[in-house]
Amino acid sequence: MAAPPPDGYFKKEIALRLRSGASARFRVSQALFSSHLVDAGTGLLLRSLDGIALPPAAAILDLGCGYGPIGIALAMTHPDATVLAVDRDALAVDYARQNAALNDVDGRIEAAGGLGYDDLGDRRFDLIVMNIPGKAGERVIEHLLLGALAHLNRDGIVAIVAVAPLGSLVATTLASDRAIEITYQHRTDSYAVTHYRFDGGDSRGRLSYASAMSSGSWTPANAFDAGIYNRAVTAIDAGGRKLELQTVYGLSEFDMPSFTTQLLLQELAATIDGARDHISVINPNQGHAAALAHELSHPRRIKLVSRDLLSLRATRRNLIRNGAAASIIETHHTPAFPPELTPANIIVATIDDGDVIEAATLSLQHAAAALALDGTMLIAASSTTATRIAKRLADDAVLHVEERRRRRGGVVLSVRRR
Repeated sequence: MAAPPPDGYFKKEIALRLRSGASARFRVSQALFSSHLVDAGTGLLLRSLDGIALPPAAAILDLGCGYGPIGIALAMTHPDATVLAVDRDALAVDYARQNAALNDVDGRIEAAGGLGYDDLGDRRFDLIVMNIPGKAGERVIEHLLLGALAHLNRDGIVAIVAVAPLGSLVATTLASDRAIEITYQHRTDSYAVTHYRFDGGDSRGRLSYASAMSSGSWTPANAFDAGIYNRAVTAIDAGGRKLELQTVYGLSEFDMPSFTTQLLLQELAATIDGARDHISVINPNQGHAAALAHELSHPRRIKLVSRDLLSLRATRRNLIRNGAAASIIETHHTPAFPPELTPANIIVATIDDGDVIEAATLSLQHAAAALALDGTMLIAASSTTATRIAKRLADDAVLHVEERRRRRGGVVLSVRRR
């Protein structure tokens, strides 16, 4: 099949040789984990699953799928199985879909955005596979390990790989529930692979963890709302406005805004001098800029755009926490700015050093089509990244960089339509 057209994120194509003799191919982006080659932990996990007995027409969940190597390899080696590949990163979901088609298994793989188990409803699986995220926070990792119970069929298996520093946490967590049976373990200096089951996988109230999940403190149906991701409540004073944010594990700026974000907040306070009808925030992270923009302008509509579903949910919650009505908030889980019919008066964008500049600039140019004629776009980035973006926008037919504000290595570009 023909490869998809360039998307600004594409880096190269890599291959993975499977034990069956087949070879899987993957389009990758440098903005996604393990873009040089399929990481060693994934390889160990896949080898541990060679010859695993699955029931006919098995259902497999690849949680935190990235660009899809685990789920796609399992679909190739289990031709009667179906796979749900879930990731909080919309770019990962897009590449998993591309790679499923590239390997001719797209008819049996569904790739979807999701935050842990929160978006699965009551779906159940015969096999759940995970490459445990190293920086998710202890409560989140515990939830990922134990919350699988609510989504396993009877006799279902969970198979995980974790980096060595997480080995103690994983072992302690799995030992905390007497219903868990470890069925396979393999350790190297760098990784630990574990398979386990929940005493037959029956989660109808007779297991200790099942009772804990239904105790009222939180439920597996929505761990985010129950506070599993919560890190700290922080207060900021921006432009004379006091805001309070509930920050989360898995996102930066959990204790205080970075110098670049502080500069962005200052520029927002200087730019917004009254009510605005429509504000868009690209890559809102914990929600500092979105909350201040709402506080300053009380818009009738605030649009949040991010690849990261955790960021969208954290920001939405922080907007509501600071007085925004839920009805005015739109969230768009996408790697690119979506088409827009209603002009935005203010567009706020944060570009991280890890972002692909070509793709980030393309998204900003798409956003420009949604900028009102008298509107302003504020782009926050490190000095190096801002310089690269400004160079790319220098010859843009629509956008014009009017000024740059600098502070301790951070830059905010003020951009208007020509």
